[in-house]
Amino acid sequence: MVSVVLAAVALAGCGQDEDIRFQDSVDFEFDLFRHSDHLNTPYVVGAQFAICADTPHKRQLRGTRLQSSNPSVFLVGDSEVSSRGDHICATAEALDSGPVEIQVVDDGDVIASADLEVFAPDRAELLAAGPILSEQLDDIGHTARPKILEGGTATFLVSYFHGETSLSGNGALIVSSDEGLSLEVVQTVVFEDREWLRITANSLGVHDIELATPAGMFETVTVETVDEEAVIDVALLGSDETDIEKGTPLLVYAQAYDEDDDLIFGVEYEWSLADGLEPGTGDLFSYNYDEDHREDLVARHGDLDATVEIRAGEGRVDSSNNQGCSVGGRSGGTAALFLLGLIGLRRRRFGR
Repeated sequence: MVSVVLAAVALAGCGQDEDIRFQDSVDFEFDLFRHSDHLNTPYVVGAQFAICADTPHKRQLRGTRLQSSNPSVFLVGDSEVSSRGDHICATAEALDSGPVEIQVVDDGDVIASADLEVFAPDRAELLAAGPILSEQLDDIGHTARPKILEGGTATFLVSYFHGETSLSGNGALIVSSDEGLSLEVVQTVVFEDREWLRITANSLGVHDIELATPAGMFETVTVETVDEEAVIDVALLGSDETDIEKGTPLLVYAQAYDEDDDLIFGVEYEWSLADGLEPGTGDLFSYNYDEDHREDLVARHGDLDATVEIRAGEGRVDSSNNQGCSVGGRSGGTAALFLLGLIGLRRRRFGR
């Protein structure tokens, strides 16, 4: 899945408290419950997040504040200390490339610190949301030149790199394209801070998306918009039902292909379970495992369909474009509910 360089915080030095530990609100593990318990350095220029420090000792952090050794590189906002005095947080923004130290200051004295780095990205990777949710990245791989069905919408995770080093943080992406594409940058807040790019294909042809951060332009991604005739096959990717407890939330993801076996995104499907048409369209079907039922699930797009047998008597249709609630207050509907149950589940690709 998405790789990230994790740096352990070294709290050594004269006069520093080794019980004080630092963490941030950046999280690149798809666990959907935990925020990080460490610093995900290095960060991408333009990233905005929370940075915190805590200690097992009550009242120890009362009267302290967080500060940056170089605000021109890493800007730290006003600090807030918890009522117990054992936790302190502040907003932070990575402004420029370079090394910096985050510090806990008490009456002018630095009592704890950690080293950070900020880099300008030189490239980015787009990973389609559907395969990520179905944990099929080894099977499908990264999406270097996405193909999207005309009139369709597809969502991609944006991963930043400096050389071979993964960079952390969201809120940095700046995008532009021609009128053939509509673009929306989404930052999810359902237990995860991510950089998502939602693309709607308005017209046929090849379109370039310019990617940049506040550090400058660094990448052009080519998107090809295709018509219905390009879609010649459909496959289902889904959860492994082996050794699953009753009631466990699972999902099935539908993927379209062209004659070159390239993936086509932005395709909507009708779904039926046990020959009954399910309401709505989308590329995801979520259900709770029930060993007492064994039913055929069918995804259809036009004259194409794919079938898999699942252990469920009911479920619901959803879309990989619904990532959860965004910073702008958008609600992802039912996807935010069933994604909470996808932790640690094994996935399989059903036959095409």
